[in-house]
Amino acid sequence: MASASSSHADALRIYSALSQLPAPRSYTGKIFLVAFLGTHIPLLTAVGYTALSSLTWQQAGPILQVTLGATLIGTGCTLWVLHRLLAPLRCTAEAMQHYVDTHDPPDLPTHFNDRAGQLMHNTQRTLTKLSTLLAFKDRMLGIVSHDARGPASSVLMAVDVISKQLDTEQPNMDYVRSLTEQVEHTVEYQLDVFQSMLDMARYGEGKITLHKETDRADAVMQRVGQNLHMLAHNRNHDLTVRAEPPDLELHTDIGKLEQILNNLGTNALKYTPPGGTVELAMRTTKDAIVFAVSDTGPGISEELRDELFDAYRADAGPGTDSVGLGLWICKTFTEALGGAIDVADTSSNGTTFVVQFPRDVLEASAVS
Repeated sequence: MASASSSHADALRIYSALSQLPAPRSYTGKIFLVAFLGTHIPLLTAVGYTALSSLTWQQAGPILQVTLGATLIGTGCTLWVLHRLLAPLRCTAEAMQHYVDTHDPPDLPTHFNDRAGQLMHNTQRTLTKLSTLLAFKDRMLGIVSHDARGPASSVLMAVDVISKQLDTEQPNMDYVRSLTEQVEHTVEYQLDVFQSMLDMARYGEGKITLHKETDRADAVMQRVGQNLHMLAHNRNHDLTVRAEPPDLELHTDIGKLEQILNNLGTNALKYTPPGGTVELAMRTTKDAIVFAVSDTGPGISEELRDELFDAYRADAGPGTDSVGLGLWICKTFTEALGGAIDVADTSSNGTTFVVQFPRDVLEASAVS
């Protein structure tokens, strides 16, 4: 660091001296001053030579006039070209100020190879990356808010029911224990969510660390169902969860897989009018393991399909306070796990989201 500072000090020595001049104050003005003095050296030399030589002023006059004219023309051309050559610096400075004022990344040219071109290229790349990181930071905050709201609400509802049960003369302790287990599972799931968010924040979008483990399909689906139970009960929904075959062993990042299904299930429960039906099902085909989340809600309009998996959608769904992040999380994690997600049905009779993985990616026996 010290050697770098010393190198910069050496490189900036002349600039530092010129910057102390009272006039001209602008950077371009200082360059023009140096150029003006430099281009007038021939004229000053001719005047000095004439003064020291035996030539009379009448004899030297034409020579001085021609030299002066050539000097003025050369000075004008030099200053004009210098002004144009300084355009990259002006454009870069204006782009930086515009970014500070608006947070919009500039559109500087990046195809020039000299130092000024490299300055514009590096400025463009830096501001573009900064914009991406800031957007990712905002997205991460939105994800945390989105994924914390649902489980926290479920815990609060369960605690409220437990409190009411304990206030009765003969509380149903089996029901209380069941709710307590649901709270425990929900909190454990929430810890997995936060760990996933930390992974995404640490490694950046598209660079997610996977913590793979093996678990049975029915155990995965059962935990997802327990996480969604309170929300389904509160909205008077019929929630069905099944896995076929139930003893199929999955080898993947189980926490992220459960988060995908939890987000899809939460969306289905929130978007479906009270008294509806939501089903989470796992099945296998010859080459794939398929998870489907179906509901009897209002469906999804064709206009929203193209932007359905964007981080922030204009319409997150009727009757909810979602910020439109759940499906983006599902898509990001599904692709990280080696699968694909799509909407199988967007009719008015409900919606089915399908998450599909090749068997050799997800099935424990095939992976090993």
